[in-house]
This record gives sequence, C-alpha cells and structure tokens, in this order.
Amino acid sequence: MDKEKKARNHFWKECGRKMAKRRKELELSRNRVSELVGISEKDLGQIERGEHGCGLPRMVAIARVLNLPLDELTANVPAQTEQMLEKRQQVLDRLIALFSGCTTEELESLFQLNLDLMKYIKRARRGDYEDSHL
Repeated sequence: MDKEKKARNHFWKECGRKMAKRRKELELSRNRVSELVGISEKDLGQIERGEHGCGLPRMVAIARVLNLPLDELTANVPAQTEQMLEKRQQVLDRLIALFSGCTTEELESLFQLNLDLMKYIKRARRGDYEDSHL
C-alpha cells in the first residue's frame, strides 16, 4: 500500500473513531444519528470504523448532528491532561446546573443560539466578516 493510501486510511479511521466517541458521549444510537444525517445505519457504521470515508457534505452533516467542530474532527488533537479534563468537566457541570430548569424547547433554542454564536466566532477569527456585518 502506498504512503498516500495509508495516510488516507489513517485519516478516515481517526475521523471515524472521533465520530463514534462523540456519538457515545452524547448517548446517541448509531440508528438515531444515521436518521438525523439521512444515511443508512450501515453506512454510518462503516464511516465510524474507517472502512470508507465520505464527502464533505456528509461529514459536515455528521459533525453538525454530533455538535463536533470540523476542525476538531479532522485535526490531530493533542491529548488532554487530567487537569484540562477536570477543568472541562467543571465547566460542563456549571452549564448543566445553569440549564437544569429549562424546558426541552428552551434547551433546543439555547443549543441553536450557541451553535450560531460559535459559527460567528469562528468566522470572525478567520476575518470573514467586515465591519458592515457587525
């Protein structure tokens, strides 16, 4: 197997591993994610196992459903230290406490609002917005 093919295989195995890990963190079944993305459960399983890749639109759809930024999905993210993981968990616990009294509809609205905010922040970091858009 040539180097390029090995690199592609490694890339898709890593992407698939990250997708499966995130899906499990969110306690979503493969069936549910495949329904939300609009693909078969079999296809999602093959993608998660790195048996084959997918096009950008499908990858974006999967990442969106999993609330997983594409750059995080496709990058070799350095391992987090225990201290970093503990701090992250503390922040997540504070968010859970903050939103614990919300209805499902309120939570969905908050999720969408934050998703839009994160998109805006990422675009602003890249300089995609001019002053007229602010």
